[in-house]
Amino acid sequence: MQDLRGKLKKAGLVSKKQARSAKTEARKAKKQSEAKGPAPLEPDNALPSSLQRKRQEIQQHQQRLNDERARHEQRAQIKDLIRTHQIEDYRGGDQSFHYVAQDQRIRKIIITRKAAQELSRGRAAIVEQDIDPPYDYALVSQQCAERLSTLAPQKILFWNKPGSNAEEPPTGDPGR
Repeated sequence: MQDLRGKLKKAGLVSKKQARSAKTEARKAKKQSEAKGPAPLEPDNALPSSLQRKRQEIQQHQQRLNDERARHEQRAQIKDLIRTHQIEDYRGGDQSFHYVAQDQRIRKIIITRKAAQELSRGRAAIVEQDIDPPYDYALVSQQCAERLSTLAPQKILFWNKPGSNAEEPPTGDPGR
């Protein structure tokens, strides 16, 4: 702006007085617009499309970050749940325990008699774990298995749920 005024003045198209009055008017208009504050924002549809796109991208990015944070927290919660409710001293027994995993394969683990009884009664479950590197499974209590069935059912490799046992003896007289 200053260069344009200078050029107009040199060319003789504008006098000093006219240039000064235009400058003061511009300064007054600027002060008045600052005093009013920013113009009130109208609904989102009044914004330019580039701003709307940018706003949507930011919201999507924040949503992805929140989802990732929630998944990370859930994984940490599951690890902690397995670690705190893991049944100790079940490995190295004399009993082999066969079970059908969720992938429909028959699996075999060597455990103690007590652990095998707990598994067959539904008081324990075999779950997938990331904690103990040589083993990809752990035995956990029934309460932990119930909690895991709501949080991450894919982690439960075998659980003989109480009440869902097909091998229970039928009630009533089998002869009739």
